[in-house]
Amino acid sequence: MEINTFISKIKKEDRKFLNQLRFVQIICFIFAFIHIIKTIRYFSIDPSTIYINSIDTLIFLSLGIISIKIYNNYNKINYSLSTKDLLIDIIKRYNVDYLKLSIIFSAFIAYNIFKIYDSGNFISIISPIVFSILFILIIISKYKKIRNNAKQLLKELNAD
Repeated sequence: MEINTFISKIKKEDRKFLNQLRFVQIICFIFAFIHIIKTIRYFSIDPSTIYINSIDTLIFLSLGIISIKIYNNYNKINYSLSTKDLLIDIIKRYNVDYLKLSIIFSAFIAYNIFKIYDSGNFISIISPIVFSILFILIIISKYKKIRNNAKQLLKELNAD
């Protein structure tokens, strides 16, 4: 793949990814708000829901905050760097953000498995699990291709 074509593709993918991150932020904060309302509403009826809804709220807030940080990193990208520096930046950026999201996702899934086991209520956790899986699949599909292409182009550039 030619470097200029790759950089144009990166710009386009970054813009698309920024829009997806904005959507994820909105969804995360909506779910966090819903869980806050559920905690307040059911506090007097079933105090045990405080723990579960509080953890869900913290998880959605964490995902929302991480997606905001990633969004801000993508907004600061300097495409006028030298080609080598830009490729190194792309490899680092895509690797680090993927790791952050994978850790949060893994913790979220582990927590939800615990919740299934503890409560036996499978319906209440379906939406967070589906949301997490969709979120991480978007991240994985974007990052892996772009990072691998950037590594390949960097090898070719260093070979010359």
